[in-house]
Amino acid sequence: MDRQSIEDPGGHDYYSALVQKGNRLNLASRRLVGEQAIIEAIACQVGADLSVLQAVIWEQLIVLSKNANAQLLAHATPIFQSLFDSLGSIAEDEVPVASMLGKLRLDLIKAVQPGQALELESRFAPLDHFEAEAAVTAIDLEEWRLQRVGRLNVEEYVQLRRAESVQRMQKAQELRVSGAIASAIATTYESDMLALDAYLIESAVASGDVHFFTVVMRWELAVESVSALSGVPETFTEAIEAIREVILSALDGGDQLRMKVRFPDIP
Repeated sequence: MDRQSIEDPGGHDYYSALVQKGNRLNLASRRLVGEQAIIEAIACQVGADLSVLQAVIWEQLIVLSKNANAQLLAHATPIFQSLFDSLGSIAEDEVPVASMLGKLRLDLIKAVQPGQALELESRFAPLDHFEAEAAVTAIDLEEWRLQRVGRLNVEEYVQLRRAESVQRMQKAQELRVSGAIASAIATTYESDMLALDAYLIESAVASGDVHFFTVVMRWELAVESVSALSGVPETFTEAIEAIREVILSALDGGDQLRMKVRFPDIP
């Protein structure tokens, strides 16, 4: 949830998309707590809360401003950056997860106009799924971050993922030529997700998200969107185009354009 992820908003459809995104991330947070993936669950809950924030700001701007797009960008970007900057310092307090998220929500409430504060607070989803979770420390966050990139530096990790993506696409082409179309489609999907992973990590670093929370949010949305597909065309190219369209639909306007050119070429 950075500058890149709040570009190109537009009208009621954009507002509905924000509400839907918040709901999806909140459900993902609950599922991840059940899987004991606590840091990933925290990231999704933060994403859900930021979607609520955007929706509340947008709801007012679309009425009052002739240039709501630019105003949303101006309002939300510093709030997002401030929140990500404060994550580490709040984690150093070593308070239970629900309290940690409560403090982040207070920061969001303080950052909006007085007239928006009560509306924002009323729309936040309950945090009861975190009630039994102990503190996640700054050390925990850093260890999770290191594990997420295989203890490589970001440049090495991104290069590795992109190389792996190209290799999987080459394998997909071999399968396609041999007539194993279903396997070729599945392998191309693996290639595309490796490319997506590289982009999301690179994007997070560029936006100052040192904890990779935006990576978790966007990845969850993309995987969920693909999982919801009822089927794909049997033709290889049409199937890949359909899957890629769904992956991109889980991203926002600016991210869609940037990610689209990072998919490996279909031979």
